[in-house]
Amino acid sequence: MGKRIFGLTGVIGSGKSTVAAMFAEMGAKIVDADVLSRHVTSPDYENYPALVDRLETALGEKTLKATGMPLLTPEGINRKALANLVFNDTKSLGQLNEILHPEIHRLFLREVEKADGIIIYDVPLLFENNMHSMFEAVIVVYAHPEICAQRAALRSHQSVSEIKKRMDRQISIEKKKEMADYVIENNSDISVLRSQVRAVWEEINNGN
Repeated sequence: MGKRIFGLTGVIGSGKSTVAAMFAEMGAKIVDADVLSRHVTSPDYENYPALVDRLETALGEKTLKATGMPLLTPEGINRKALANLVFNDTKSLGQLNEILHPEIHRLFLREVEKADGIIIYDVPLLFENNMHSMFEAVIVVYAHPEICAQRAALRSHQSVSEIKKRMDRQISIEKKKEMADYVIENNSDISVLRSQVRAVWEEINNGN
């Protein structure tokens, strides 16, 4: 059958994970960039010692100074401290991405090597990281920005204003909708969402 690779993205609260789960039920191989990211920053990762050295050199002192939390803990890399550091520091974000992205991409290629058929790579910052050329097509899960913010706030126990600040640092869902090859709208109930996922699944299976 061969491999066909599609990108899946959206914004926080748009329902991307729900759509990914539906595609999996229909037969797609789902690779989740967030899962890969968590793996490369855990002590179980094969390149963890070298990765830790690079992160500590680049961001250790800055993390402690900016957040009051150490970059490294007995359990591993302090992802919360890193997230707090890079939220308002684009230079540190660039350094973090430069270190992590090659490792995440290597794991992605390993997953692709093991799979066949339709592979969907679930990537939150697909467009922000200029990854769209990697895929046969990009699927965007769209919901109105206010709905996304309310859903995300409810799920994360953060305020809507805090969620909107996070959303403002990314390409807007409206712009992502314009850049998509396929758009799945998630403004209604789950049955409507499932019917749209099924329609896209049939299209990509037919090579359209």
